[in-house]
Amino acid sequence: MKHQLNAEYADAQLRVTFSSPAEACLFINGVQRDTASSDATEITLRLGSPVQTGYEQHEFIEVLIHYTAANINARILTGKQLLAQQDVSL
Repeated sequence: MKHQLNAEYADAQLRVTFSSPAEACLFINGVQRDTASSDATEITLRLGSPVQTGYEQHEFIEVLIHYTAANINARILTGKQLLAQQDVSL
C-alpha cells in the first residue's frame, strides 16, 4: 500500500510517497526530485533536494523515512524545522 505525506514550504508543494517494502519518492511542485529503496526490513531511507525559497535563495529539504517490522515513520524537514510527520502501523 502506498502512503503519502504532504507539506508546503516557501510556496513549494512538497509530497513524499512511500510504501513497504522500503521505497520512497520526493516530489517538489509535482516534479520527482529524489528516490530511494531497499530490501531491508529495518532501515532509514534519506531523500533530499534543494528548494527555491526566494530570488537566488535555496534551502535543503530532507526526508527521513524509518522502517521497522511494526511501523513506518516519515518526516519532512528543512534545517532543524519539522514540516510534516506521519506514522503508519504495518
